[in-house]
Amino acid sequence: MGYFGSSEHVQDYAIQNVAVRLRHHPNVFPPSPFGLRFAEVLDLRAGERVADIGTGTGLLGILAAKKGAREVIATDTSAAAVELAGFNARHLNAVEQMAVVQGSFFGEVSGCFDAIVANLPQEMVPPAYLDDLNADQAQALCGGSRGGNELLLEFLELAPRHMHAGSRLYIIVNTITDYKATLAAIGRNYRSTLVWEGVAPTKDFVAAHLGWFRERLDTGMIDIFTNPDGRWHARQFVYELSRLS
Repeated sequence: MGYFGSSEHVQDYAIQNVAVRLRHHPNVFPPSPFGLRFAEVLDLRAGERVADIGTGTGLLGILAAKKGAREVIATDTSAAAVELAGFNARHLNAVEQMAVVQGSFFGEVSGCFDAIVANLPQEMVPPAYLDDLNADQAQALCGGSRGGNELLLEFLELAPRHMHAGSRLYIIVNTITDYKATLAAIGRNYRSTLVWEGVAPTKDFVAAHLGWFRERLDTGMIDIFTNPDGRWHARQFVYELSRLS
C-alpha cells in the first residue's frame, strides 16, 4: 500500500520549534499533514506526566519529552510501532524519560496523567480496500474495523479513569467516520474546547470507492465534500477535553 510507504527511511520535522527525527516503517502509519497540525496545537508543558495513546512512530510522545515532560508513557497495539517508536525515542532523539509499551489504550499502566494525546485510527474504510491491507496496516488506518471510530468511542469511555480534575485530553474528530456518535460521546463525558478546525483531502481510496462513501454521505453518517478542483475533503477538529467531575 503506497499510503504507508514501501521502505524504511529517516525524516526530520520541526514542530513547535522543536526538532524531531523519525525513522519510518512500511507497516506503521507515518505522520500525515493533519497529524502534524495536531502536534502543532497541543499544549505540552514541562514537568508533566504525559500519555501518548496510539503512538505509531512515537512523534507526539517524543515531542512531549523534548518539551520537558517528566515522564511519557507511549502505547500502541502494534509490535512494529512499539519497536519503531522506541528506536526513534532512544536512538534518534536521545529521549530518556519516554517508555514505549505494547497494549490497548493505557495497557497495564496505572495512575493519572496531566496530559493525554490520542491520535487514534479514525477512518471509515470500504471492505474492498480493507481486505487488501495486512494486519498492521489495517490497525493503523482504522483500528482493524470497518466503522472507523469504534476505537475512539471505546477510548472516550475509558480515559476519565486516568484523568484528574486538571488533566487535559487532546483528540481528533474526523468527519470521514461516524463523527456525530463521537461528538455525542464527548458531550456525555467531558467539558470540551475546540482548539482547531480545518479541512484536509481524503485518502485516495475514497475516490476509488465513491459509491460506497456516497451511501454513507446520503444518510448523514459522514461529511465529505469536493472543492473546486473536484478533490474530496473531510472536516477535522481538535478538541481539548477535561473531566465533567
